[in-house]
Amino acid sequence: MAVDRLRARVAFGFGGAAPGDVPLVLNLDSAGRERQPVPLPNRSDSVGPAVCWTSDGGLVTNSSAGHTVAWPPSLDKAFDLGHHGLGGHRVEIAPQAPPRVAIAAHPGRIRRLDVDNPSEPREVLLEDVGDPVSAIAWAPDGQRLTCGFRNGPLHVFDARTGLRAGTLAPHERKVVDVAYSPDGRAVLSADAECVRISDATTLTTLDELRPGWNIESMCLADGGRFVVIAGYAMQPSPEGGARLAVLDLHVR
Repeated sequence: MAVDRLRARVAFGFGGAAPGDVPLVLNLDSAGRERQPVPLPNRSDSVGPAVCWTSDGGLVTNSSAGHTVAWPPSLDKAFDLGHHGLGGHRVEIAPQAPPRVAIAAHPGRIRRLDVDNPSEPREVLLEDVGDPVSAIAWAPDGQRLTCGFRNGPLHVFDARTGLRAGTLAPHERKVVDVAYSPDGRAVLSADAECVRISDATTLTTLDELRPGWNIESMCLADGGRFVVIAGYAMQPSPEGGARLAVLDLHVR
């Protein structure tokens, strides 16, 4: 899901084989359904689990068939931005102008959303490292993009050229999530067993967090003070399988 904090809306994608050619959008102020986006251009396609909001209230998703689709703030049109493979993988909006979306694919890519602006290339391909991108995160200044890969590598790319600008210590397995601290000083990356904290400038590892269960996703909260880790227990228990940890990073 993705939250549009300015307009108090939340959008949900769909995972696995769940049907749906339209993201679900809810209005948090009234706890009611917002005006729903029009369906995907290809009616045989379905919305993937990854959705994100643009700064002006538009919506972007990567469909289950690997198409990147964008809706304007009115949600009354749907534009197919191209087929990029890896259906259902991540899409992330750049935090700074110009409006761009990073797409987890093979190779990863950055695509401008203001398609009428001819001054820069519409799309920048990231340097191919021979592995599909599984997680992506923009630096707060929008100049760098950190990507985790299916087999564990973790690279930083120049958002303008798409070339590698650095490499962090690789994970031992698929990178499931990446995030920058709000001040841009730290990069957090997660695989199924650990969350790693690295220095964004030197790219050295500072710490590792191991909750003792399978990690599925992670995010930062309260201005970067807390890291929230979600997953499931490795072995069934009477308390159930879901797990959630909230850790204070200010003490580390």
